[in-house]
Amino acid sequence: MLQISKSVDFGDAESVEIEVELRVGELTLLAMDGTGLNGNFRFSSGHGEPQIDYQVEGRRGVLRITEAGSNGNDRSVDLEGDLEDGFNWNFSDHETMWDIQLGHGQPLVVEVNAGAMAGTIDLRGLSLQSFKLETGAGDIDLDLRGGWLGNSEVEIDVGVGELELLLPEGMGLALVLESGIGSVDIEGLEKLAGEQMETEGVRMPFWGVEIKPESGGWFDRHLGQNGVWTNESYGQSTTNLRLRVKVGVGQLRVRVKD
Repeated sequence: MLQISKSVDFGDAESVEIEVELRVGELTLLAMDGTGLNGNFRFSSGHGEPQIDYQVEGRRGVLRITEAGSNGNDRSVDLEGDLEDGFNWNFSDHETMWDIQLGHGQPLVVEVNAGAMAGTIDLRGLSLQSFKLETGAGDIDLDLRGGWLGNSEVEIDVGVGELELLLPEGMGLALVLESGIGSVDIEGLEKLAGEQMETEGVRMPFWGVEIKPESGGWFDRHLGQNGVWTNESYGQSTTNLRLRVKVGVGQLRVRVKD
């Protein structure tokens, strides 16, 4: 196992877009004091060190962190386990562990793409404009209680695995959930009644769309856990967080906390 440390100065960029692309491995993403990025990367000799590229385009910084040899399309992994006991995958051939810390000096757009990953993403203390996570398989603790700037968007797509999601209490929240096979446990949000969805559709304030059953949307085919979940502040608050969450097979746990 090899290990390197890297730092990136975001310079004069007024905002920064960050893309993290990992084939298979473990990821920890946290906030730190100051600005820029500090990273500690462990990897096997067969994979090579991660590629880090930072450019400033006008007033916007663009940072890409990719696994050596990744083409962005490798999403395959062998899985073992079941819904009751959870899923496991073999990291013996993918000994990749990234520990990334981000500063709070600039507003951030963060995107994480992985074939399979385990880890913790804690966005508390960061200034955030949007966040996106896509992984084929995962066991992920995701804390979204960051400093969201205005009305913001989150997209999460987990093919197979377990996702624990912490949402901020002090802003409007709307979660549109599409889940396949598995368990869903949500506290702190209320699901909009099926009757309302069937007869009136659902207007999503600030989202700019109206969801109607006759449009053939996914909630027209699922009566249980799928649907639109909101808190009382959504649409009333000056800051609203809108989430689209998709879990194909697995377990989802959502909590709203201070």
